[in-house]
Parts: sequence; C-alpha cells; structure tokens
Amino acid sequence: MRILTTTLVFCTLVCAKVAFAQPCFGNFTVSTQALVNSLSTCTLITGDLLIIDNGTDPITDLSPLAGLTSIGRDLYIQNTSLTDLSPLSTLTNITRDIRIINNDLLANLGGLENLGMSSVRDLLIQENAILTNFDALASGNLTSVTRNVNIRNNALMTSLGGLINIESIGGNFSIFGLPALTTIGLPLLEYVGNSFTLQNNTTLSTLNFASLAIVGNNMAIINNDALLNLDGFPVLIIIGNSLTIQNNEALEDISALLFLASINGNLFIINNNALPSLDGLQNIDMISGDLTITNNDVLSNCEAICTVINNMSVGGVTTISSNSGLCANITIVDFVCVVLPIELTRFSATPGRDNILLTWETATELNNAGFEIQRSSNDGRDFAAIGWVTGAGTSQTAKTYSFMDRDVKPGINYAYRLMQLDFDGASSVSPVVTASLKGEKFVIGAQYPNPV
Repeated sequence: MRILTTTLVFCTLVCAKVAFAQPCFGNFTVSTQALVNSLSTCTLITGDLLIIDNGTDPITDLSPLAGLTSIGRDLYIQNTSLTDLSPLSTLTNITRDIRIINNDLLANLGGLENLGMSSVRDLLIQENAILTNFDALASGNLTSVTRNVNIRNNALMTSLGGLINIESIGGNFSIFGLPALTTIGLPLLEYVGNSFTLQNNTTLSTLNFASLAIVGNNMAIINNDALLNLDGFPVLIIIGNSLTIQNNEALEDISALLFLASINGNLFIINNNALPSLDGLQNIDMISGDLTITNNDVLSNCEAICTVINNMSVGGVTTISSNSGLCANITIVDFVCVVLPIELTRFSATPGRDNILLTWETATELNNAGFEIQRSSNDGRDFAAIGWVTGAGTSQTAKTYSFMDRDVKPGINYAYRLMQLDFDGASSVSPVVTASLKGEKFVIGAQYPNPV
C-alpha cells in the first residue's frame, strides 16, 4: 500500500508538469529564484533566457528548468549563486550566444553536455572565481563560433577542453587572465576572422594550434611568462594586420613563424628577455606599418629581418634599440644586413617525378666557403644537413648553384634552407623554400623571393 501511495504521488507531480508543459514565447530575464520557478512549465523558450541575479532573492537552483530543450536566442547565466547546471541536461539547442559571467560558486558547466548545435554566435566565459573548465561543451557538435570567443579572468581555470572541436571563429579569439592554465589545444582551428589574443596567462607553457593558417586582423602574444616557444603555430601563413610579441619572459624560440610572408600592419618584438634570435621571420618581405624591436635583453641575431631592412620594405617607422650584440640598435643592424657574406637573389625548389631540384643565385659573395643544404620534413620545425655545395669565395659577379635531392617521398611537404658558411666559420641562414611530391603530381610551395 505504501509503494502504491508513493508511486501515485510521484506520478501526480511528474504528470502535472507534463500536462502543463508548453512553449514560452518571447524573451525572459529572470533576476530572482522566484522568477526561475515561474518558468517550470517551459519546454522551449523562443527568445532569450537571461538569468541575471539581482541579489534580492539569490538564484541557487535551476531544477524548475528541467525539461527545457531549446532556447531560440541567447543564454546568459550571470551573477548567480549556482553551484550546478545539471538541471539543464535536457537542453539540446541554443541558437545564438552563451554567456557565463561572474558566477562565484560554479566549478564546471556539467549540464550543457547535450547541446547539439554546430555553431553559436558568441561564447563568453568570464569572471567565474572557481570555474576550472567548460569541457561539457566538447560533448556536443560545436565546431564553429560565428563571432567571438572570450575566455577571460577565470582564476582557477585549467582546461579549455570545451573548444577542442572548434574549426573556425568568425570574430575575435581572446584567452586572457587565466593564471592556472598551462596548455591550450585547439588542433582543429583553421581560421580566426578578426583578432587573436593570448595575454596575461602566467603559467601557460604549451600551445597547439596545429591547423591555424589565417588570423584576419591583429595577433597579440603578451605577458605569458612561462611560454617557451611558438611551435604551436606550425602552419600560420597570414596575419591581416599587426603582430605583437611582448613581455613573454621565457620565450626563446619563434622559428615556427617561418611561413609568414608579410605583416600588413605593425611588427612589435618587445621585452622578451630570453629570446636570442629572430629566426622564423626570415620569409617576411614586407611590413606595412612600424617595425619595433626593443628591450629584448639577449636578442643578438636580427639577420632574419635583413630582407625588409635592405629592401626598405617597412612602411612606417623602424625602431631597433636596447637589445644585445649585433641586434643592439638600428645602426648595427643596418651594418650587419649590408655586409652579409652573400647577396642571395633567388632560391627555389622545383619538384620532378621522383626528385626535387634546388637552384639559387647570388649577386655578390664575400669570403664564402659554401652552402650546407638543410632539409625539414616536419613543416620546418627540425632541419638536417643533406648536402654541400662549394661557394665562389669572393665574387662581384652573379653565380648560379644547384642541388638535386633524390631522397624524397610523395605526400611529404619538404622545407629547404641554405646554411652559408664563411672561411672563418661564420654562418647565415637563407629564407625557406618548400616543395612536395604527391603521387604522379607535384606541388611547388614557398619560393624566394615570393612571386608577384
């Protein structure tokens, strides 16, 4: 009899909710727990659901929303005392924005794992004091954000796993002020339409943007004190405006940027006190705005920027100062670039059916012992010597050289560079060129100088 009574009570409660379940039309802003409770019969909301606590009746419980399946516009969860989003586990669709802001007791976004939409407009997760992750978003089909991703000032956040399936971001991408975050992995992200910012992430040491080729506007990597290198950007080829690399105390290697051919705004390399060389920038042949390289304590090798210096291809003001050695100031850099031991006028890689032919030309040579040919088969991350061609010593007439690489396989994109050696042991590195075999076809990659 007791079992029957309990069953009848449960059925009465559940069946009552089902009987009154209905779509709720329009936008809903709920600022108290009582207003949350008033939505208990909604199975879908056609407009916005803005849960923004005003402090008079703290919002602590979303169980009245259990059964909600769709939100026609935006979901805001802001200024609440929520510890748990699990009542939203029936939610399968949010059409526009997801904004999770200033919820001091929320540790994760469990409850949003059943979202099935492939895109949202904005994803903003900001100022949540104990939020460690939003990995629940990776359980669905979310692959694109049509406008902005802003993950900002979440003091305990250790994972961005909720973004692991993202392939494109139409607007801005900003990861800012996450002091507990040590790694970022968005291996499928190919395109950011506007600005890309990594800033004030003090323990961030590892990046994986293995597919990112295009940033439509500015790119800024600032105040990431544990970041050692930029190897996480192996295929980045276009930055639509300025590139800023600033105040990264441990950064010692930017060579992964070797596929960048131009900067359509400013290039700022400032106060990176472990960076010894600008290797990685040698294929840049134009900077539309200012070139600023200052206050990098151990930076002593600036030869990578000699192409833009010698060609006077900086559209704005060039400022080089307070660095070290042969990169100490603009006067020294100008001198180094003028007296490079060879003047390389052309370097190309031409694939044949089962080989790749390297050819290059020099206009002049000074004390040139020869060229060590170096090759990489992993997108320019690691180079190894594969041959040697003797130079002309000192010459004021044009010289032509060639080298045939026969140890090549289809399907691999090979990168080549020349290590020029003087008789006194000094050396310099050429720009990188690329080519690959693909079955019966072949592909010509980057060449020097870049074809117009």
